[in-house]
Amino acid sequence: MTSMVAGNFTQTLTAEKRKAAGLDKLTGPELAELETLVQNFKSVTPAVAPRAATAASHAVNPTPSWVGALLTLERMSQKTDQPEVLVSHLINDFDGWNGRTIFRLENGQVWVQVNNERYEHSAILPQVPVKIYPASVGTFWLEVEGVNPRCRIKPVRLE
Repeated sequence: MTSMVAGNFTQTLTAEKRKAAGLDKLTGPELAELETLVQNFKSVTPAVAPRAATAASHAVNPTPSWVGALLTLERMSQKTDQPEVLVSHLINDFDGWNGRTIFRLENGQVWVQVNNERYEHSAILPQVPVKIYPASVGTFWLEVEGVNPRCRIKPVRLE
């Protein structure tokens, strides 16, 4: 009678497996409840279950911020056509870079200079438009509108 009540899941297990899992200690109603839980679990669409598991794992183990940058780099390395260009504006006035300049964009992203080059612009440019596109080895080029040299940068925060 127990196997009739328990349904498909427990019937697929050997006696040894049922005993190892402690199922031999359950009553008929408990086995029926277990079968209902298993069937409910199996009926959840695959698109829903992984998201719930992923959300729970993120709460326990938050993803480091650099993962987003790596994912972006991976996506860009898979493309064979012209690289996509990010267009935005600096939120601060631009007067050049000094080897460790931080660039804050109006879209919330923050980028930092990765080389030691210096450049002084002759005039201060307020909230100047910029373009960012892939360079090499996980870095990017920053082009400031109206400025001839470009600056090698990497992301600090992508929003």
